[in-house]
Amino acid sequence: MKSRIPVLFLVAVLVGFESGVSAQDPVKSPIVYKTAEMEKVVVRRGVPYTHEDGQPLNMDVYYPPDMKDGESLPAVIIALGYANGVFETKLKDWEFYVSWGKLIAASGLISVNYETTQPSQDLEALMSHIRGDASALKIDADRIGIWACSANVLTALTVLSGERREFLKCAVLYYGLMLTPDQKYRDAITALTKQVAFSVQGIEKIKVIHGDLPLFIVRAGQDMEIFNQAIDHFVSAALAANVPLTVINDAEGGHGFDLGNDTDASRDIIRRSLEFLEFHLKTNDGRY
Repeated sequence: MKSRIPVLFLVAVLVGFESGVSAQDPVKSPIVYKTAEMEKVVVRRGVPYTHEDGQPLNMDVYYPPDMKDGESLPAVIIALGYANGVFETKLKDWEFYVSWGKLIAASGLISVNYETTQPSQDLEALMSHIRGDASALKIDADRIGIWACSANVLTALTVLSGERREFLKCAVLYYGLMLTPDQKYRDAITALTKQVAFSVQGIEKIKVIHGDLPLFIVRAGQDMEIFNQAIDHFVSAALAANVPLTVINDAEGGHGFDLGNDTDASRDIIRRSLEFLEFHLKTNDGRY
């Protein structure tokens, strides 16, 4: 049975009516940063990556328009923390996430969007499938990054702050619900999930902040208090671990600024996060 939570309620909570942001419907609206190359991206849709109760779960793979035959490129997984069925439209098909997939691919990386029923478990299965079938997917199995936003960041952290995976080279985390190994905000986050139905599956695996995993974190200054309290605590812990860390505080931005704030400031943050991904996945060791 599908949730009766309306999409506009999600928008109110996660895109920022409370902070005065001009909210857009993430199902139908793209992010505010656009390039001509985005419309030339090649998308391979409906690729099975695992099965649940005998039914396949599929991923969509976005390829740069100028990718050469025989070439393999690093990939960015758009991590998702809401199971299929919470909303009428699967998150991987929301125009918000589709446009992020296209933008990442247009920047010269492969991006992956996917279905999920058990977010933490499925993210593990997705990474395993991508690495196991890397040649057919044209993906460099040893160079994978993660992009996540909002409550989806919790699911991303189950793999970023658990066992160290050398193939995970970096992560970009926008206005996220974040837990540190001390689990300081776990009770508040668990209470919030009863309203918005995001996943807390696997958060017990958040045990360490790795000092060799570069992170790009965006804090929205006008966001709800719980988000920024959790981000501030995580950033403090990451600095204590001497993490290669980029933090941007969008002082005037609200939750979902990349969807609702059509400003030069928003576009600059998006551009800088793409440069971060490209640097850590493509150029920092001279392989590409």
